[in-house]
Formats: sequence, structure tokens, C-alpha cells
Amino acid sequence: MLERDIESWSSRKAKDAGWWNRKFTSPGNRSVPDRIFARHGRVFWVEFKATGKEPTDLQYEEHKNMRAAGLTVYWTDCREGFAYILKMESDVIPYTITQPISGHGVVYKNGKYEYRWSE
Repeated sequence: MLERDIESWSSRKAKDAGWWNRKFTSPGNRSVPDRIFARHGRVFWVEFKATGKEPTDLQYEEHKNMRAAGLTVYWTDCREGFAYILKMESDVIPYTITQPISGHGVVYKNGKYEYRWSE
């Protein structure tokens, strides 16, 4: 599936679930994640890839730097991956005030969940 189709579907699903989301751009920085999502003070970024594709080395480096700053960044190459991310983030919201969670990543890739923790 094309990246734009996964991203468009994900944006609609998030909006339907009450998440504010916007296309994220940073002029002069090509490696930033595609979208930012927020709800009830919980914020995370997602990099979308076409099915079977992975982030570039520069994107992985940007994700690492964002996680080092305490931000939550994910990437996914399918709708199922985003649905899982959205569910996981929705489950985190009750704990956001007292127990912020950052620096983790989960993607549904090629039929299985992959956990990727920042250094």
C-alpha cells in the first residue's frame, strides 16, 4: 500500500477517535516524522512508510534525537500498525499526568509487532 494511503486512512481514524492531528513539516529538515497527534495532553509523532519500506538512516537518527528529548515517535508501514499505535496511546492517557511514557516505539510490520526502544 502507498504511504499516502496509509497516512490518509490513519489521519481519519485518529480524528474519528478524538485525536487532533496535523501534517508535520520542518523547513530544511527532511527527516522529521510525517504527522503529529495529540489528545488530552498526550502527544506523539508517526512516520508513515509504504508497505515493506522502513525509515531512512536520517529518519532513524531524527527519531533517536527526538526520543532523547523525551518525545514519543513511531513508524509504521501498514494500517494495522497505526491502529495498534492508536490503541496503545489511547490506553496510556489515564497515566499521562503522573507517569509520562516516552522513548518507545511499536510497529506492526509484516504480520508481527516489533518493539523498538530508544537508547
